[in-house]
Amino acid sequence: MHFLGETKLEKISRLGFIIAFFIFIAAGGLLLDSYFSQKGEDKTVIGESPPEELADAMSNYPDNIVLNKSLEDITIYDDQDKPVTLREFKGKNVLLIFWASWCKYCKEELSGLKDYQRIAGQNGDTIIILVNKLDGEKETKQQAMDYLKDNNIPYKTYFDKDLKVYKELGVKIVPTTLGLNGNGILKFCSPGMITESNKLEAYMDYLRNGASYATSRFITNSLTNAEGGVRVNYKDKEGTESPSGSDVLSESQGIMMEYALLKKDKALFDRSFGFVKEYMLSRTKLASWVIAKGEPSDSNSLVDDLRIYKNLCKANELWGGYGDLVKGWEGNLYRYNTKNQRLVDNYDFKNKAKANRLTLCFADMESLKLLSDRDRNYQPVYNNALEVVSGGYLGDDFPFYYSWYNYKTKDYEDTELNMAEAVYTILNLAAIGEQKSATINWLRDKVADGGIKARYTTQGEVVKGYNYESTAIYAIVAMIGQKIGDDKMASDALARMELLRVNDTSSIFNGSFGTNNGEDIYSFDQCMALLAYGWSKE
Repeated sequence: MHFLGETKLEKISRLGFIIAFFIFIAAGGLLLDSYFSQKGEDKTVIGESPPEELADAMSNYPDNIVLNKSLEDITIYDDQDKPVTLREFKGKNVLLIFWASWCKYCKEELSGLKDYQRIAGQNGDTIIILVNKLDGEKETKQQAMDYLKDNNIPYKTYFDKDLKVYKELGVKIVPTTLGLNGNGILKFCSPGMITESNKLEAYMDYLRNGASYATSRFITNSLTNAEGGVRVNYKDKEGTESPSGSDVLSESQGIMMEYALLKKDKALFDRSFGFVKEYMLSRTKLASWVIAKGEPSDSNSLVDDLRIYKNLCKANELWGGYGDLVKGWEGNLYRYNTKNQRLVDNYDFKNKAKANRLTLCFADMESLKLLSDRDRNYQPVYNNALEVVSGGYLGDDFPFYYSWYNYKTKDYEDTELNMAEAVYTILNLAAIGEQKSATINWLRDKVADGGIKARYTTQGEVVKGYNYESTAIYAIVAMIGQKIGDDKMASDALARMELLRVNDTSSIFNGSFGTNNGEDIYSFDQCMALLAYGWSKE
């Protein structure tokens, strides 16, 4: 890849960007093989082969499911034809399993439910409800009840008369399991069999403690070093667990600060920012973008420092005591990361030089708005940043933006789009209501059908070798949906994201995003997924 007029400083900038975004996204392609191989059956899809890509997996996902919405008013019927709404189970976490007695995969799953009763009853707060796919022809009420009795299945079944609920939710296969918390809110959907007790237990913990609980525990217990720094990856290039002193990015620390604010967890906030203060400010006036082999870099990263600044402002409003830090960041951002009232990617404190480009996703418009509201010197900076970003629009056929603007050539560089970068630019615009409808429609269509690949040309073609999907991209798209109030898009993105989640209470990787052997587990994926959970107000 050729970069026009690239200076030594710009090489530093590019290296930072690649490590902070590209490496983590590239890992996503290796994760697809870990997708569970459960199959399901319905009237038209019987014995389908295990999906090998997220796009195939999502083809079995119900069409009308919206996560984090109430299903309390759903009505099913008991064996006496008495209507029962899910509201009647309020106060209990519910695993609701659609099934049919003719479905061999349902039979395999139900045979394991005898042992699951022990798991469900450990805390007395989770119940399992069977909902029979009652069509009156292929399945009758008597057939369903006889099967449960003959096989000693210890659960009562309810019936979906005329397949009303099945059709309303757009369920496609049996078995399909829905997880509702004690308030009747749908938290997860799993089409296909759940046959492992450790997986079922992970889903129950998900309902009891929230989506972020296991992910947060993994990051804290297995990815964070003793000093509070979130390590870049779980395993090093040799395949062994990374040591305590392995690389830490200012990016991860800022994301964890943001998550701590969402959860109102001051201890986590201070621990995450404490690492920045202790280890990332020794050579710079802003956060060193990386601690590599125990040594801080001589350069900062604009996007990370804007995020840290925004978090400090919000922490000061919430808890107080961060005012001096806020003022310090305000002054230093203007001094080191603006040039002629335009944002630049970074500042090399060793060589005392500013970058000559702006990576468009680095323009955190929400943070810039905070700066311009507090300091009038930032108003032209805000306006210029918005002008540069808006001017990089590629067009409605592929409604995204160039990756960066070169101040020397006064033009955008026509390079391939890393979609983590591309969707983050959209998130920044959505924060100030400047997202384009064409972009949202594109995202909405892709998360509903086909998926978003890792890298595209500026003409919208998938780059050869990058036809895979990743955790972080879907986490960011989920946040876009949450930001603009598009619950369905947010739900579909979260659903795709969770296809890469490890759900296994016997594993130290439970709640992480990657594979269940520690490979391909990177901080960017984990932290972005955690942030998406925090935004969803679980």
